[in-house]
Amino acid sequence: MSINKDSRASVRVPVKWRADVMAGDQSRLAIKVMDVSEGGLGILSDEPFEVDDMLELCIAIPLKSKPGRFNIVRVAGRVRYQVLQRSQFCMGLEFSRIDASTREIIRQRVAASVVRPNGSAHVPDIPALPRRI
Repeated sequence: MSINKDSRASVRVPVKWRADVMAGDQSRLAIKVMDVSEGGLGILSDEPFEVDDMLELCIAIPLKSKPGRFNIVRVAGRVRYQVLQRSQFCMGLEFSRIDASTREIIRQRVAASVVRPNGSAHVPDIPALPRRI
């Protein structure tokens, strides 16, 4: 995978992060974060969301300095597009609510993405978010 520089305002980088969409009744839907930029996220979901839907996400961002440890952050975003990709829905979210510390974590992760000479980026596999009991 390579860093994607298209017509977007921010550079996005590939990731393999786990996240949950938080529903109003406290239920969660597990999704995958496929890419990230300072302006938003690309996600994969088994369930579709409509363009312009507002989603609240709980994301596990791996700590580079401590393998197996995560920053658990919450952000809100608006669905900007949706396409069916095989049996999952690929969606782009633009951040609508993100605190300064989370924005800085994401900014640092984007800036620190290591692109190898062949154009690929190292993207580690990340386990699922821990569930509350």
